[in-house]
Amino acid sequence: MKTKTKKVTKILVAPSILSADPLKLEGEAKRMEKAGADLLHVDVMDGKFVERTVFGIETAKKLKKATKLPLDVHLMICEPWKVVKEYAKAGASRICVHVEAGSAQQILKTIKLIKSAGCKAGVAIKPDTPLESIDTRILKECDFIMPMTVNPGASGQPLIEEVLLKIARLQVLLYKMKLEKQLEGDGGINSSTAAWFGRLGVTVLVSGAGIFHSKYAKRAIMQLRKAAGQVK
Repeated sequence: MKTKTKKVTKILVAPSILSADPLKLEGEAKRMEKAGADLLHVDVMDGKFVERTVFGIETAKKLKKATKLPLDVHLMICEPWKVVKEYAKAGASRICVHVEAGSAQQILKTIKLIKSAGCKAGVAIKPDTPLESIDTRILKECDFIMPMTVNPGASGQPLIEEVLLKIARLQVLLYKMKLEKQLEGDGGINSSTAAWFGRLGVTVLVSGAGIFHSKYAKRAIMQLRKAAGQVK
């Protein structure tokens, strides 16, 4: 008699370099590669879109030389369409921009620029941005969507649980639009909260301090996968 096998959801873990020792970024990137990470998440902030200024083109270049991990670049900046091609040249594999960074036309233009540069194009959504305010053309054109579960600009923030409902509503919207998009979770993700994201169909988990501040990064990554992979 044949027995049904449980479908295993592939969970990708992307340690956020924002939580690494800033004086040892290349070494920390290599450590994440050895620990079995799937991607390396690189936050870029310009001091305008968010108050903090951190990382940039040169950081992306150094990290690309240091590791074979694909760079998952999250641009928390104004006018991202002006620099996305530079980040692609610097070695990014995935580039995510905020829907709030410009008009619908400007974000659509940015998505096309990212794709033309050979990268996967994503859109990030702030916790307080209503889904209804997002032009559906953006959802159609992007490759992945990142509904942030913390406010952009700082690491170590607690999860805003109300955003989990937004992720569920986003999945319903995508289903109605007959779209299959990869969802990436960013904010407050750890071994205790990862299961919530897994149940909501989020398959890329960004986690910072929980991995970089762990003595055993490999175990921390495995725990995230195990928790989020418990999808029924």
